[in-house]
Amino acid sequence: MNIIFILVDDLGWMDTGVYGSEYYETPNIDNLAKMGMRFTNAYSANPFCSPSRAAILTGRYPSRYDFTTAAGHLKANNNMVSGIGEKSEPWQKVLTPRIRTYMPLEEQTIAEVIKEEGYTTIHLGKWHLGSKDYLPEKQGFEYNIGGYTNGWPNSYFSPYLNEKITDGVDGEHLTDRLTNEAINFIKNHKNKPFYMNLWYFSVHNPLQAKMELVEKYKQKIDPRGRQGFPVMGAMIETLDQNIGRLMTALEKMKMMDNTILVFTSDNGGVEYESYNGKTPTDNHPLRDGKGNVHEGGIRVPCIVRWPGQTKSGSVSNQVISGIDFFPTLLDMVGVDKSAVKNNIDGLSLTQVLKSDKQLQRKGVYIDFPHYAVYPASYPSTLLINDQWKLIRFYGEAPHGGDFYELYKINEDIEENFNVAAYYPGVVKDLDAQLSKHIKEVGHHEPIRNPSYDPKAVNLIGKKRQNLRANHSIENTLIK
Repeated sequence: MNIIFILVDDLGWMDTGVYGSEYYETPNIDNLAKMGMRFTNAYSANPFCSPSRAAILTGRYPSRYDFTTAAGHLKANNNMVSGIGEKSEPWQKVLTPRIRTYMPLEEQTIAEVIKEEGYTTIHLGKWHLGSKDYLPEKQGFEYNIGGYTNGWPNSYFSPYLNEKITDGVDGEHLTDRLTNEAINFIKNHKNKPFYMNLWYFSVHNPLQAKMELVEKYKQKIDPRGRQGFPVMGAMIETLDQNIGRLMTALEKMKMMDNTILVFTSDNGGVEYESYNGKTPTDNHPLRDGKGNVHEGGIRVPCIVRWPGQTKSGSVSNQVISGIDFFPTLLDMVGVDKSAVKNNIDGLSLTQVLKSDKQLQRKGVYIDFPHYAVYPASYPSTLLINDQWKLIRFYGEAPHGGDFYELYKINEDIEENFNVAAYYPGVVKDLDAQLSKHIKEVGHHEPIRNPSYDPKAVNLIGKKRQNLRANHSIENTLIK
């Protein structure tokens, strides 16, 4: 079986028709869902892209190797000492862990394992897992088209200013180009099994789209009264068109029956900026968005098509995580477990995909021990299972201890009601699980900041106010 892993950047859980959008038009993604299994409770391993992508490739929580925020574009800090930093800003209540700026080469990737099984491996598009010595070529990929240091395109229209992809004709669209490259690769390698990362830069900033599609979405009104950003609508439709092109090419080459397709996003949709009073997307009914540990930042769309195994149009409500793809894909193609060197945190979803058999685990975890310029994005660790979601915010209680939010997430998807005070026993039990997880993965818990000054200006609020200023849409590039 060939594998094509389609990863979209910043696509929210509500950003496709099959997940409930009535503004964006995504017929090809919706059709893919009809051909495979759609997951309603899929989570990224982090609310930011670098760690969530690392988790997909390694099957391990990125806190195991201190890669816990979007730092893959920074210079490699090879001499970093793991542990808690020595100082914080005076407004920050805790000292936070040091951050690695690359995925270590010691971390075994899907590509490295499957390459040894005779697969040809290729990465196309966004990488954001390290610069220079930590690019796809160093992590098991024989071919790399477009995977460079930055986690965003300099332009969606050629010239791309990306040393890992040649420029096309003036005005060529990057999403179209990556799909062209994918289809050409498949044509030239269809007689040998391949593993392909088709990791689109879309729909990450810069907000750039084809003018004819922008004009189309300017005429649309969301019946839900939520989404209504024409440039994002155009970007998502271009993405959807290209997924349709890919599936059409596979059908013409008679390869749909021996190609596994995975479709998901690296984190939630962006709500922290606004242009002419509109945010790029709206994740409602989920709370908040990218960069936040509430549902809008971490719950993502996920569709898997496994020919001959997955029932068409099936839906699973089980809680899954980005760490689960590594063991799942290797199981799908029959890789011997002895080929895997590291301890894997994820679980294989093969039995879920075949019959929705219940997974045996206490939940999935997300470690985000940092401050970020988003609402309530304070250092935290959380656990999510089929019923509960517990968030431990470090140092945010009035007395300086940890503050807890508990949600009956299967009933309160909007996270309107923090019920921690009503279920102290549940908080205690789940918090013990959090502590066990932290110890197992070697996660560094934030500690009290001795220089904390309650009178200092909270820069999260100040920076966020600047981000949410009423920017003009004319500042975006539309072609």
